[in-house]
Amino acid sequence: MGRGGRDGQRQRGAGEDREIAGHNSQRGYMDRARDYIAAHFSDSGLSLNEVSGHVGLSVSYLSSLFSKYQPPGFSHYLRQYRVEQARLLLESTDASVTEIGYQTGFNSSNSFIRTFKSLVGETPGRYRERCQGRKYENGKDDDT
Repeated sequence: MGRGGRDGQRQRGAGEDREIAGHNSQRGYMDRARDYIAAHFSDSGLSLNEVSGHVGLSVSYLSSLFSKYQPPGFSHYLRQYRVEQARLLLESTDASVTEIGYQTGFNSSNSFIRTFKSLVGETPGRYRERCQGRKYENGKDDDT
């Protein structure tokens, strides 16, 4: 007789249960890592090493989980998360671009502007102008 359950449904074997449990625990680690990043993204020193320590995994294993679940990996995820938070602040506050860069964990306004532009396709100042529907009056593109 086959491995059928009630109503002809196939029952899982022990190996499949371990695989599912492993997958769920990986997801749990990723959830904990993402939660930690959400709470600490404004710290410019936030690192994979720090997050792995909080989650209780080795740096290399957490790195592999980020590559699997958040490709291309941790550094890109952190930059993307910080830029998304900066977008929200640019849309909802009058804080300067420099202030927002520091508030979202960037070490300098140049680093913030460069990263923002590479991910969004425009500088933070132009993004704010476009979102708030204002004309870009002075023609400068230094965003400071």
